[in-house]
Amino acid sequence: CQSTVASGDVLNQARNGTLDRNVVERSVVRLGLPSKGRMATDTLDLLKDCQLAVRQVNPRQYVADIPG
Repeated sequence: CQSTVASGDVLNQARNGTLDRNVVERSVVRLGLPSKGRMATDTLDLLKDCQLAVRQVNPRQYVADIPG
């Protein structure tokens, strides 16, 4: 699995049809996850089903490694 994260400028270029095809690949992807309740449980179950092991390093931060 290879991840590419686009900056706001790249997203604006894509919307305007002027996207530069030389998008820089990054090694970090940030996602917002629910931290409590059923949505949190369902989200973590979904990620686990996708073979993405997520660990909670503190009450407001989750970390996962995407296998290469």
